[in-house]
Amino acid sequence: MTQVVLTVRHGFSYENLMRSRNMPLPQVVHFLQENLGPKAALYATTLFDLVRGCPVRMPFADQNVPLTFGSIVKAYDSGLSLARLGVEVDQALISPFLRTRQTGNYLLSGYQHVSGRTVAVRDCDFLRERNGGITFGYPDAYYRHLFPETAALYHATPKCEYRPPNGETVLDVYERIRANLFGVLSRYPDQTILIVAHEMVNLCIDAVMLGIGIEERLRMPEKIPNLGFYRYEKSSNETWQADSAFRGKVLV
Repeated sequence: MTQVVLTVRHGFSYENLMRSRNMPLPQVVHFLQENLGPKAALYATTLFDLVRGCPVRMPFADQNVPLTFGSIVKAYDSGLSLARLGVEVDQALISPFLRTRQTGNYLLSGYQHVSGRTVAVRDCDFLRERNGGITFGYPDAYYRHLFPETAALYHATPKCEYRPPNGETVLDVYERIRANLFGVLSRYPDQTILIVAHEMVNLCIDAVMLGIGIEERLRMPEKIPNLGFYRYEKSSNETWQADSAFRGKVLV
């Protein structure tokens, strides 16, 4: 038998939705930031967002961010589709964050509904999301107004080396995956393992499986979509081969 690894990114979460939101009255906020400082810009943004009925910052800690309802349905349907492809999953390794647990639970429920297989599940802390530090939870459009020094540092630092305040670099995540992945997989020889994790984590897994650095992987145009599957098969010479038919494959 051959060991197979499937990875999938969690479904679309409220944090994904929040990050794409535009800043209200950006010219006013920028004026306040330039003349009165970031705290004034933050107070104004909080007020503007309160008026339009949404929080200026994600009201959850990163580990507690849930999926949107639509993604819960898509996770279940992805499990149905995975089973209909005849994939026989033996073990699931899941990041302990809520959005990955929800993805795994609903995906495996759909999978079991069709396949009748019960899949063992294990939480794996090394699969946790990259720590975004103190700037986590704000929409992307807010950073340069509310955190001008941090934004300037981000643009001045190589992408893999940038560390948000109190957070992790991309290289930190890559080294965490490289140090743990094969040791954990060795516990499940000749099994098909499903890994449910996050975009950056799955990018790092892909780099490790391909035998390249994370810098090279990030230069590749191929992205990892929400609920996008990747598949790897262990060859007889102990190397891993990526399945070209499962490179970010979305099943629904």
